[in-house]
Amino acid sequence: MKTYPLRSQSGYALLLTLLALMALGGVVLAGFSQEARQQVEHERFLHNKRVLEEAKQALLMYAYNYPLNNPVLADNPRRGPGRLPCPDTSNNGSPNATFDCENVTGVVGRFPWNDPDMNLYDIRDASGERLWYAVSENFANNRSTLAADVINSATTGTITMHDQGGNIIYDNVVNNGVAAVIIAPGPEIDRNGTPQNRAADINNPIHFLDLFGALDNSDFDNAPSANGFVLGPIFDANGDIIVNDQMILVTADEVTAMAEKATLEAYRQAIDDYQQAIWGATVDDYRYPWMNAHADITDLNIYDTK
Repeated sequence: MKTYPLRSQSGYALLLTLLALMALGGVVLAGFSQEARQQVEHERFLHNKRVLEEAKQALLMYAYNYPLNNPVLADNPRRGPGRLPCPDTSNNGSPNATFDCENVTGVVGRFPWNDPDMNLYDIRDASGERLWYAVSENFANNRSTLAADVINSATTGTITMHDQGGNIIYDNVVNNGVAAVIIAPGPEIDRNGTPQNRAADINNPIHFLDLFGALDNSDFDNAPSANGFVLGPIFDANGDIIVNDQMILVTADEVTAMAEKATLEAYRQAIDDYQQAIWGATVDDYRYPWMNAHADITDLNIYDTK
């Protein structure tokens, strides 16, 4: 009796089994690959989160120490706390001092990590890129208007922020707005079909910052408007990323809180200095100073008293 058909059937069964095992292996490998990609993205997110928080803390301390690092000048009789530096537009880590960063059209540049008052290092995101930065005109340390205004609880940010759906989450009405934005640009991606090319122009933000509809993170209006920044990540319908800019916001309230803290510390130090200066022979000579009249700010020419 011939058995060839049985062998043929066994061969087919073995082939089908091998194909099933290969398919299963492909699914398993794809799962491992997806999990590995997710882990890489998670590590990238955590790295960027850490460096963005470091940069934010350095910026807030810059605002706190601004009067100490920028003493009173003849053309600037009042330099209170709460001021923030202009962006770096030359990729050398230093703020650009040759332009007015309080223009209506806001300038997006790199984070000024090399400013000696920043007390920071050459900080970079998980892709090895330097951070980018924008500042509200109401908080910028530009000299042209410092004598005319001060930072206090009435100061609002002029940077509009949108969530991943394009909805406004901050303007100068919502929570007093945003004073500054710090951005980790991430790797190159397409901007609405146009690939970024950082080698072509290392100082052009369009090769680093992303686009979502009409919202372009490479520029903004330094005034409450629809033209502001949009938070990443954002994916298209195919699951491809179209905005990978990771941001941290520095709100107007946070900067104002640092300015208030610096002002109170200055008052405390002034009172302590007074006590030490009038120390006499008896304990009665050690006393607090008399209060000034409400309208008298003669001794308060550095810090705002409003």
